Amino acid sequence: MHRSLAISEIIDLIFAELQRPDYERNLGHKDFAALARTCKNFQNPALDHLWREQDTLTNLLKCLPSHLWEEKVDPAVSGSRGTFRITGPVSTSDWNIPFAYALRIRRLELHSWGITSPVADVFERISTALARDHLCPNLETLSFQIYEDRLFPYIRLFLGPKVIDTTICLPFSHASSLPDLPLRCSDLKRLAIDTFTSEGNTMLLRVVSNLVSRLERIEDLTLAKLSREALEHLPRLPSLRSLHLQRPLLEDIASFPQCRTSPRTPFPALRELYFGDTTIEFALGFLNLLSDCSLETFSFGTTVAATRFETGQLYATLTRRLSHTSLRTLYVEVAEDQEMPAPAGPIANYVINRDILAMLFCFSNLTTLALTPPVGFDIDDATAWDIARAWPKLEVLCLDAATELHHSSRISLGGLCAFAKHCKDLTNLTITFDASSVPPLGNSTENVISQSSLVFLGTNKSQIIDPVAVASFLSKLFPHLSVIHTYLNWFWEEPADEDEDDETANARLFNSRWKQVESMLADLKN
Repeated sequence: MHRSLAISEIIDLIFAELQRPDYERNLGHKDFAALARTCKNFQNPALDHLWREQDTLTNLLKCLPSHLWEEKVDPAVSGSRGTFRITGPVSTSDWNIPFAYALRIRRLELHSWGITSPVADVFERISTALARDHLCPNLETLSFQIYEDRLFPYIRLFLGPKVIDTTICLPFSHASSLPDLPLRCSDLKRLAIDTFTSEGNTMLLRVVSNLVSRLERIEDLTLAKLSREALEHLPRLPSLRSLHLQRPLLEDIASFPQCRTSPRTPFPALRELYFGDTTIEFALGFLNLLSDCSLETFSFGTTVAATRFETGQLYATLTRRLSHTSLRTLYVEVAEDQEMPAPAGPIANYVINRDILAMLFCFSNLTTLALTPPVGFDIDDATAWDIARAWPKLEVLCLDAATELHHSSRISLGGLCAFAKHCKDLTNLTITFDASSVPPLGNSTENVISQSSLVFLGTNKSQIIDPVAVASFLSKLFPHLSVIHTYLNWFWEEPADEDEDDETANARLFNSRWKQVESMLADLKN
């Protein structure tokens, strides 16, 4: 055997390559198990590879003597792991093999939705039999997302001395125990805490914020929100690369004098910034802490309808505070899994026009852009060409409306030619346009603009009269286009109500015609 194969890091790389899903003859768990059984030189590396990442405790429990457990699989549920349970008393010696294999686990994910055994019983049995402090003392990554309050104390079984990456579901009833958990705050690189509690829970906010204030080497941080004092600590973290704040509040960032006057560059390593559900005021306050920040991803979610003036403020602040060459991904849209109420004021106050949108043209390296202001955009064909020229590297573009109110579009079907000509990597396009008139594309194939990357087109409430002509146009412009998605695509499968208004009836009609286009595109390919 070549001496290089005695180096564990090289073996790890070889095994990882052999297990790649895109590798034609990739190896599975059974292959590595066979290798461990038949080759002495590779036994330990193969076992390490098999046990390194686990998303269940069942594999460990199956190492108990077979007469002590049973597993029932429901044949009606495809891919089901079945229900596992320990059926008899387990002696101390029976645990020797499971506990030995637990030493090899480096990554463990335990989720309530993936549990297939009576967890309380299993945790208690392990806790009673375990002679050491932790089940997996070599564990580096732990995801403990078990929602039952009574099970949270068992997290101590898994928070070993080497854990530097952890995701925790923290029940409110155990919030006071968070400071006592054996978390190595000074060495943690990734921390995510799910709280699933009310906005006004000050005690939970306090204990989480105190924990964050002790972090030193954190690289990836995900939390609901933080106190102002904890937020003041974040800009000083030298390694913080990714920050997710799910529900931050404006008052948390009301005044940051220390950050603004500090001689150090705030957030020196920050590359990804996510605000789950907040206000433009908070985003403005936070962005003003940055200075030519080399963000690669900025994501902002809200349920508050922002006026075009407020949206313009946000766009302008982005251009002032972020590097124009680094930004690759930009989301400014309605918060995930939330709805934005339709604005009460005049619709004109919320429409984003070309001048406001053009503020973002300086970010020339964008590959993903999703903007969903309350009622959409007022842009025309000329603006479509400006967009395509400004962002030629786009792969995903979504210019949508966050509410049911959609401003009518002045982009024609011909305006899509701009994206075919300048955005050669664009695969996913969502934009409202007027397809009631179909322009000629030219009879000569040499004169036809064609873009072969686009496969998805979101049409929102785009008008359409002649599906046949539109399908013919699109098939030449985007020959690989296969999916057409309309506004409330799923809704139109329901039968129409007798009292349906004209706007809804038109939307239903447009959806039907666009679905005809989708069907025709498939036929034209064949």
